[in-house]
Amino acid sequence: MQPPNNSGQRGQPSWLPQPGQFQSPPPTRPPDHRQRNAWLIIIAIMLGGLTLLGILSPPSPSPSNTTAVATPTVDLASSATALAQHNANLTAVASTPTPKPTPTMKPTPTPTKVTGNLTATYGPPRLGGPITDFIGKYGKPNDHTDANSFHWFRDSSSNADGLIVWDLTHPNQVDSIDVQGVNGDMPNMSAAVALCTVYNPSDARQLKSISLVNASGQASGVDVVYLSASLARVFSPDDFTDSQQNNVQPGTFDIQYLYKGDGTGSIDSCSILPGEQQTQG
Repeated sequence: MQPPNNSGQRGQPSWLPQPGQFQSPPPTRPPDHRQRNAWLIIIAIMLGGLTLLGILSPPSPSPSNTTAVATPTVDLASSATALAQHNANLTAVASTPTPKPTPTMKPTPTPTKVTGNLTATYGPPRLGGPITDFIGKYGKPNDHTDANSFHWFRDSSSNADGLIVWDLTHPNQVDSIDVQGVNGDMPNMSAAVALCTVYNPSDARQLKSISLVNASGQASGVDVVYLSASLARVFSPDDFTDSQQNNVQPGTFDIQYLYKGDGTGSIDSCSILPGEQQTQG
């Protein structure tokens, strides 16, 4: 059975939309994307340029880091001159031989010939030592020298000699010494002691001191007794006696200081002998 045809026309069913019944909307124009793409390209180019400028341009100094760094100026001419001078100095130093220190030579004492066959020696001049040590120390003795005594240090205003060394019992060996006050060199006991004790053996030690008086009972001097072990080995035991010629301990010797007697306290002389031969004045 066919549906009824209300239009009374043939060929088009009446339940279908008829031509012209609905109006079709006008076709919509598709959006044009080319203009938008162009702007995007322009913006991308601008951003790229700004980025390149940020990379290539140095950053501006921050307020907290504004210290300026000075660029050193190099003077090429001065540098070349200095380098040339430095090389010249190195060459001069390399070519100059290092000086060798000159050894210090000690002068060799010239032997001094005196009476007989005596030649100067240079040990310390001492009681019991060789007379040649006195010659080495003080030079050639003066014209008061004889076979048993040697004289030095003539006084400027008298005929006295300041130093007389004797070898009465032991040839060329000092067995007694006299030191006389000349040119005012013994104004007191301290000065006399300084002049006389230089001839003591190095190991001498003081034993006692004895005051001396003259026949009138007045003080005439002082006698100081010493002991020396080295002196005991130089002389024989018979060389050590007292004023009565009695033997005393080997190695003893004395220094007798005599006052000048003018009331000033000055010393006239001192004498140095083995034993205790001067203790009675």
